[in-house]
Amino acid sequence: MRYSLDRFLLNKTIDILLYVDRLDAYRVDNLDRQVVKAITDGFGKEIWRRGLVVLTHAQLSPPDGLSYEEFFSRRSEALLKVVRLGARIKKQDIQVCYFL
Repeated sequence: MRYSLDRFLLNKTIDILLYVDRLDAYRVDNLDRQVVKAITDGFGKEIWRRGLVVLTHAQLSPPDGLSYEEFFSRRSEALLKVVRLGARIKKQDIQVCYFL
């Protein structure tokens, strides 16, 4: 698959990466780590400087009596931590903006 991707992207520029995940996935799992690693290995860690992490399914009710804002904050921080670790980016080198 890597070879096919390399041929497809030959002489092309990637302007932005959209990493889309579900807000209602209550935890980050090994598949998330594998996907972040594959993206980083394939495009280099600099791709994350042009990346947006997008969470969908915003109409859910948070578990355990959490407010929506608290649940969103916990979920997004957990996912961003996986991206930072997988991309080998320092926490202070990533810009975070939340839009609810």
